[in-house]
Amino acid sequence: MQFVWYIIGTGAIIGDYAIRFRTTVEIDELSYVIGLLLLVAVLFLYDRNTAAATGAKSWFRFLGISFQPSEIVKIFYILGWQK
Repeated sequence: MQFVWYIIGTGAIIGDYAIRFRTTVEIDELSYVIGLLLLVAVLFLYDRNTAAATGAKSWFRFLGISFQPSEIVKIFYILGWQK
C-alpha cells in the first residue's frame, strides 16, 4: 500500500509542477467548495465497515482506498491562502 501512495504522491508532485500558479489560484474557490461538499457528504456516506470496527465515521472508501476528506480539504484551504 505504501508503494501505491508513493506513486500517487509522485503524480501529485508532477501535477503541481505542470499546473501554473495562476491556474491554481483561479480554481481555489471551486476546490474549496468541493472540499466543503466532501465534508458534508462524509456525514451520510461514510464507510460503514470502518465505523463498525473503529467507531470513526470520517472515512470514505472509494475503489478499495480509504481516505479522510478532511485531509484533502486541508490542501484546498492552504491553496486558498495564496491570493
